[in-house]
Amino acid sequence: MISIKRYFYFLIYMMLIMTFLPVVNINLPPVIGSFHFYALLWVLSLLLFKPALFGKKAILQVMIIGVLFTVIFPLTIWRQLDEWNMKAILYEFYYIFISLTIYWYFITTKDYYGFARIIKVTLIFIIVTALLQSILL
Repeated sequence: MISIKRYFYFLIYMMLIMTFLPVVNINLPPVIGSFHFYALLWVLSLLLFKPALFGKKAILQVMIIGVLFTVIFPLTIWRQLDEWNMKAILYEFYYIFISLTIYWYFITTKDYYGFARIIKVTLIFIIVTALLQSILL
């Protein structure tokens, strides 16, 4: 049986692969190769296993700012906001929210070694992607 900690690590690694290693992302089937699928699983898993995480001040602030920028401002101040810019703002909020929940997951579980390992793997993925880009271009 898989532990909850390993399950969260699996979700984090899959989101990292989908974001920072596009060579793998491109070759996976549509549902399995989607960052949004793993992000949805991540948020649902946090709601199920770690609901206290959403009570953190930083996450609440990001959620309030996200509602302002994605719902309130386009209806009031930014009436001339085009579709492309609205979608870009929504995606920026989305990625900031997911990354902040990952950060606070490691802070609340006090798993600093695991957080350092995730950062190392992310840097390796970025370097591999940069090397592949320079070789293929």
